[in-house]
Amino acid sequence: MLNYSEVQLKFLADSMLGKLARWLRMAGFDADYRKGSDFSAFLRIAREEKRIVLTRDTKFQKIYSPPEFFFIEDDAVEKQFSAVVTKFSLKVEVDKLCRCLYCNIPVHEVSRENVYGKVPDYIYDNILHFTKCPGCSRIYWEGTHVAKLKKRLLNSV
Repeated sequence: MLNYSEVQLKFLADSMLGKLARWLRMAGFDADYRKGSDFSAFLRIAREEKRIVLTRDTKFQKIYSPPEFFFIEDDAVEKQFSAVVTKFSLKVEVDKLCRCLYCNIPVHEVSRENVYGKVPDYIYDNILHFTKCPGCSRIYWEGTHVAKLKKRLLNSV
């Protein structure tokens, strides 16, 4: 049996688990998310990228030779996140957000000068550190909303 604590896990969330994918990304985990109904493409991605499927779809249990998957039973994202953390013995660290919440790509630090005119003036005047997604160019900073999200993440485990 695979010891989950010794490997860098990659997840693939189905179309019913978009919020869970974002929560996993906030906690620094590689969590791809795919919408749509092309089930065979979804399975192909899981196998090719060696991702653990997170699903609420009961037909997964009926697939002959499915990729590794974890069936999520709960509707509440806090409980979903807790179940994944427990099942895979994940160490949750939310000191620094390191993945794009939309693209799942690792973000990179950028200078304040590089975000001038791209963030609200109040943010630019009061925040010193910014990160940017190289895929979608979204800019991130640690505002009060981030502290609240981190608290919710930590309280759910």
